[in-house]
Amino acid sequence: MNTYKAKNFVDNIMPNIYVDRSFQRKTCWSDDDGRKYILSLNWGRAPQLIITADISSGLKRSQTEMDLLGQSRYEKASKENCDRISLDGQNRPAMLKRMFEDDLTLSGTFIDADGKELNVENKLFSKLPIRLQDKLKDMEVREENLKDCLYSDLHNIFVQINSGVPLNDQEKRNAIDTYVSEFFREKAESEEFAGIWKKINGFSDTDIKRSFDAEWTARAYIATLRDYNCSALDSRKITEFYNLGKGKLAKNVPEYAVESRSRFHKIFKGLKNLIDSQNKGSVPQKIWWLCVLVSEKVIVDDQRDINNYEKLYDILRRIDTQLINDSVKSRAADVEEWEKSGRLKGEEPSYTDYYVQWASDPKSARSRNKRMEAFFNVLWVDSEFNDLLERSKKQLVA
Repeated sequence: MNTYKAKNFVDNIMPNIYVDRSFQRKTCWSDDDGRKYILSLNWGRAPQLIITADISSGLKRSQTEMDLLGQSRYEKASKENCDRISLDGQNRPAMLKRMFEDDLTLSGTFIDADGKELNVENKLFSKLPIRLQDKLKDMEVREENLKDCLYSDLHNIFVQINSGVPLNDQEKRNAIDTYVSEFFREKAESEEFAGIWKKINGFSDTDIKRSFDAEWTARAYIATLRDYNCSALDSRKITEFYNLGKGKLAKNVPEYAVESRSRFHKIFKGLKNLIDSQNKGSVPQKIWWLCVLVSEKVIVDDQRDINNYEKLYDILRRIDTQLINDSVKSRAADVEEWEKSGRLKGEEPSYTDYYVQWASDPKSARSRNKRMEAFFNVLWVDSEFNDLLERSKKQLVA
C-alpha cells in the first residue's frame, strides 16, 4: 500500500494514472459528496483506498503469457506516459483536484495543521487560513497498486471492488474486455449524440450517470443489426452480445463488422435529427424506439431524403397514436364479443395481439416486428408522408 500527501498525489501521481472507462463508473459525485469526502479525509475518517493496477508488471506478465490483446491494451496506456491504471476511486482524486484549483467550496468544521478546529462556510481553498491549507495539502491518500495483473483480470477485480455498492448490469458490461464496450459507451457519450438522452421522458441524470445511455445504445444496435437473431433485448441477451467479442479483436467478430457499425451510425444520426427536432417537451420512450425504426427503414435502408424532421416526427406520432387508439377499440370490441360468446376458455383476446402492446414492448423482437409491420403499412401510403418525401426530393434537386 502506498500513502501520499493529498497535494503531492494530485500534482505528481494523478497525471500518471491511465483512466480506462471500462473500469470506471462515470464521475458522478455531487459537490456535496466531494465536500463530505474532503471533510472526512481531514478528520482521518475516509478509509476508502484508491485502487490501481501497475502497468509495467502487467505488461511483462502479458508478454510472458502471450496475451497479445492484453499486451496491446497495456502498451496503449503506457504510450500515454502513464504507469498505473485506475480501477476505482476516480471521484475522490477529482474532488481533491477541484478543491486545490478553487473549483469547489468547502463547509464544515475542519482541523488545521496545529490541531485547532476551524469552522468553514462556503470558502474556496485559496481563501482558507494558511494553516488549514497546510493541513489539507498534507491529508493522507492511500493507494493499493496491484501488480502482475493480466488485463483480462481487471474486469473481475473492478466488479469485486464495487461489491459493496453494487454495479448495475451495464456498469459491469462496460468492464468486459470486448470491442463494443468502448464503442457503445463512446457513441452514447459523444458530443454528437449525448444530447438526445435528456429529451427522453423518464430518463434522468442518474440514469445517464449509471450508464443507461450506453445500454440503450447497445439495445438499438442489436435491434437494428441485420442477420442477427435475438428474440429479446433483456439484460441477459445484451450481456451475451458483449461476450461475443470478449478477448477478441473486432475484426474477428462478424456482429461487430465495420459495415454494421457504419450503418448503425447513420441510423443513430437519423434518430438524433428526429429527437432534436422536438421543442415541445420530452419524447415518450415508445416514440424514441419508433424513431429508431423509422430512421432505420426510411432514412438508411430506403435512403429517403428528409428536409423537415419536425414534420416527419409529427407524422409518425400521429400514425402511432391512431394505431394505438384503433387497437384499444378493437380489443374492447373483441372482448365484448368474447363475453357474449360465453367467455370460452382459452379464447380471451390477448393484449399481445394488439398494437397498443407492441408499442409498449420494444425489448421483444416479436413486438417490434409486429409494430413495424403495422406502422409501415400505414406510413408508406400516408399522403402527408408522401408529400414530405416529394418536397424533400424537389428541394434536393433544386
